[in-house]
Amino acid sequence: EDMALANTTYGSKVVPRICKDKGWHRAALLLSRLKRLTTPELWSRQAERYEYVQMFTEAMRGRGIDAIICPSQVMLAPSPSVVSYTGTTMCYTQLYNLLDFPAGCVPAGRCSASDVEEMEGWPRSELQRQFGEGFEGMVEEGRILGEQKDGVEEAVRDCIKGSEGMPCAVQVAAGPLDDELCLRVMRELEEAFTAA
Repeated sequence: EDMALANTTYGSKVVPRICKDKGWHRAALLLSRLKRLTTPELWSRQAERYEYVQMFTEAMRGRGIDAIICPSQVMLAPSPSVVSYTGTTMCYTQLYNLLDFPAGCVPAGRCSASDVEEMEGWPRSELQRQFGEGFEGMVEEGRILGEQKDGVEEAVRDCIKGSEGMPCAVQVAAGPLDDELCLRVMRELEEAFTAA
């Protein structure tokens, strides 16, 4: 149904405009880009993906990076029901799926009271931490999205409530065909986190 809606003027132009007017820029951007592809367009996108994979792999190898350790999810200990309707929060895993890199998650401790407290001001607090006090100018220039005050942000903030003591994880990703390296790094991290 979503794809059928995207192929109409209503779905590709009106709904994104309504979302943008409400300040839901993330939803507007995603909806405006939904469309059916012809077979040649699909092959063209696959070629672009292949070029991106090559570029990413060369950048990693050129900097001597064998594996990447990163968050596995935007949220701490999300429930499966929350993840199912907040797909954009899976950006960390989606990247490595797109790249077709081996990746996996390792338990990395438990959610603390300070973790819960830090998330109360999210995403504004995180934007300030990453981009400094001038992040609002970056939002105005369209360089970053900024706060959306949408259902995704609400779900992330709601998810953290009562999460104290729940497990947290990190994700490990390695380059193409480096499955054994990825598993080795995961094992070493698991041993380190277990010992701590």
